[in-house]
Amino acid sequence: MIADRKDAAANGKLVLKTVSNSFIKGIFKDFNLFVGISILAIFYVFAFFPNVIAPFDPQEMNYDDELAPPSRSHLLGTDHYGRDIFSRIVFAARMDLAISMGSVTVGFIFGVFLGLISGYFGGVLESLIMRVLDSLLAFPPLILAILVIAFLGSNSMNLIISIGIIYIPFFARVTRAGVLGQRELEYVQASKVSGARNFNIMIKSILPNVMGPILVQTSLYLGVTLLVVAGLSFLGLGVQPPTPSWGTMLRESQKYLNKIWFVLSPGACIFLVVLSFNLVGDGIRDLIDPSMKLSQQDRQ
Repeated sequence: MIADRKDAAANGKLVLKTVSNSFIKGIFKDFNLFVGISILAIFYVFAFFPNVIAPFDPQEMNYDDELAPPSRSHLLGTDHYGRDIFSRIVFAARMDLAISMGSVTVGFIFGVFLGLISGYFGGVLESLIMRVLDSLLAFPPLILAILVIAFLGSNSMNLIISIGIIYIPFFARVTRAGVLGQRELEYVQASKVSGARNFNIMIKSILPNVMGPILVQTSLYLGVTLLVVAGLSFLGLGVQPPTPSWGTMLRESQKYLNKIWFVLSPGACIFLVVLSFNLVGDGIRDLIDPSMKLSQQDRQ
């Protein structure tokens, strides 16, 4: 029995190790995955080292350079206050990516936990948890985020909480579906018979075996979250000026549509990051289930 228990835990660790090794190797074999990782790496360098990369203070105003076109001194031009757009783009990456990562982390932690509990124990507890989460799905995501922000107030932490709440039901559903397919398998039953605690079985044995779809969803939700953050900032409910944010920059540029560099710069950043997260999610999915990639190629 002890051997079965150890085999079950080892099986879960082997799955995670295999996925991680395949991911590292797959970066250089899958063109889309390589492109996605490369673009994200650039923006995360912006996010971690904005003071090193940005040539100007993102909040420094210079009315003599108001709405100046791209030049050697201002790579992406300036906005209506004479602020360097490239510097604001770099500093906005830190804020927008931090909120996106924080929101998905909140949804991931609580959603996976609730999905594990409901899928593993089942019964009344499962029905109660899933019905409460279903009630959250009744609200459109953006409307729910606006309601939470209106109640809590608009700041970065409340943005993370409000958007994170949106994704709890989605992570819970994906996790629960995986657990339902695993809980009756022999390695789980062997762990129960050997006296392993339910918590250890869920975390050490079942969770590693259901992480594949969860990782794919995580990558995709990071992109969707960035769109939500940009949308809230565009509406004035997200990151508040003068803190730079891509959504706020888009809102400020709508009065100057003839200044193409002002409009395109933040929009292009949002597009590239969301696209990259989707490419990474597709790449992870193909690594986990290569048969899906082959079936798509056959259809083409």
